[in-house]
Amino acid sequence: MATVKLTKKMTEKAIAEIDWKRIDAMTDEDIAGQVAGNPDAAPLLTDEEIERALFANRLRAIRAALELSQAAFAERFRIPAASLRDWSRAAGFPTPRRKPISP
Repeated sequence: MATVKLTKKMTEKAIAEIDWKRIDAMTDEDIAGQVAGNPDAAPLLTDEEIERALFANRLRAIRAALELSQAAFAERFRIPAASLRDWSRAAGFPTPRRKPISP
């Protein structure tokens, strides 16, 4: 597969050529139709999938800022390692606890 390198000028030209009024006028149904008709387009995400992805990004950023491995982070915050792994790849989402974890 060939690699194409875009310059800043090429990117600015491409953005300038976009018909933003047409884009702004699109409805959710129009967008869904465009995605469904394009096999190269990523699927539309549900609100829950977006929330899981944002949570996963925040979780990874916090772990990186603390310079902790997944195992160390899980141990420090008393989170099951498997749950942390799932949350970190947006495969799961934490559920609220009814009782606090005792020290």
